[in-house]
This record gives sequence, structure tokens and C-alpha cells, in this order.
Amino acid sequence: MKFYLALFFSLYTTLSFGREVYFNHLSSESNLKSFSAISTWQDAKGGIWFGNNLLNRFDGEDIVNYRLSNYTSWKEDNNIKKICGDSSYVYILANRDIISYDLVLDDFTRLNLNANVIELFNNKLLFGNENILSLFDPIQCKHEPVVEFPQQCIITSVLPIDSNNLLVATTTGVFNFNIKLDEITTLSNVTKATSLFIDSKDQIWIGKSSDGVFIYDHDHQIEHVFANSEPEFNEQQRDKALLDSGLNITFYDCDVI
Repeated sequence: MKFYLALFFSLYTTLSFGREVYFNHLSSESNLKSFSAISTWQDAKGGIWFGNNLLNRFDGEDIVNYRLSNYTSWKEDNNIKKICGDSSYVYILANRDIISYDLVLDDFTRLNLNANVIELFNNKLLFGNENILSLFDPIQCKHEPVVEFPQQCIITSVLPIDSNNLLVATTTGVFNFNIKLDEITTLSNVTKATSLFIDSKDQIWIGKSSDGVFIYDHDHQIEHVFANSEPEFNEQQRDKALLDSGLNITFYDCDVI
């Protein structure tokens, strides 16, 4: 799923804050090498990271490009699917390789881990590889499995709910996993989910590969809001949902859904 950068930044700024704002159009003059992005993330210093065929960081004035092919098993830099992190590290999922960037040391490291998805959870990196969900501890540089789903359940998305609970979307359904209790519960009537989001009402938004986005209140479907294929959620604020279908970008105010 790709954002066209000028559209993304203008939509995000205007619609998120609801007031007149000023923004700069990103162009080749800012060292922009590609005009679209697959993934975006904002760090603690306000820098905006976005991935396409390169990893890029926009500091408000200029764009710094990073070539990840020096650190991955792939010869070409492409398909940077996810960026996340904290005040110390940035984690990048490039194809199926996980790259760690130390913000203090200004250094990249390939973690020798393969993954379908990554997400930050309790200051550790949560990553799903096929049907197994694991945690990577950057301090100890070790990882351990957290839960294994049935073999046919390929993990497609992970969403932390709180310090103990995770929502896990797979090719066969959506599960709630309680790490403290080591307990898995299944969200009924959901199959082949690709993306997850929880709004300010604690309603679960589920993107499905075949027929768009559905909103669930616990186990009950309450609305079908977006009829398009393979939508992705690209907004971190719980009162707003920014959906990218690859064809267009749709903004929803969750409080009025």
C-alpha cells in the first residue's frame, strides 16, 4: 500500500487538527528520491520516517536517505513494509528482514530475524514469523517465542491493546492473546483479516482482504464502513482512522461512527 507523500501530509495535517495550517511540498529539492511511501512513522524528536525503495527521514527541512541493501539479504532496496520504534531504536521491516537503527549511535544492525509483521510492545520488539509470535529484547539482544498459533494461521497484523493483551490478525481469523495468563480467545465470525485498529470507543476495526473494513463491538459486527480490497490503517490516534486502499485515502472520525 503506497501513500503519495504530498497528499498524505496535507490530509494528515488539515484533517487531524481541524484548523488552517501551512505545510511544505516535499520534492526532489528536499532530496526526495521517490514520491510515494509504503510505511510511515514519527520518532520522539519529530522526525518523520517513511519507506519505499529507500528508508527516508524528514526532519522538517531536509530528507536523509538510507540504503538498506547493505544490511539485508536482498540485493535491492524495496518493500519497506513497516517502521516502528521508541526513543532509542528504530525498527524497519524490509521484505522479511528486520533492521535495527540505534538513534544514539547512528548505526544500523541486521537482527538476523525474519518476520511477516513487527510492532513495538512494552519497550520490546514484537514480531510475527509465519504462525509464531516472538519478542526481541534490544538490551539483551535476545528473542523468545511468546505464542504459537495453529500452523495454518499466518500472522498478518498485531495490535497491542494494553500491557498484557494483544490482538493478532491471521489468515484464518482474529485472536486476543493474554500474555500474563497465556490465554488465547477467538473473535467470532472473522476470517482472513489483514489489518487492525482500536478506536476511542474500544471498538475493533478489522480490515479484510476480500471485502473491506468491519467494525466490531466485542464479538458483534456493528458496521461495514469501507468496501474496498486490502485496506491498511495508517493513523495512530484512536479518535481518527486513516485508511489506505492503494487506490485512495479515506479519513474517518471514529467518534461519529
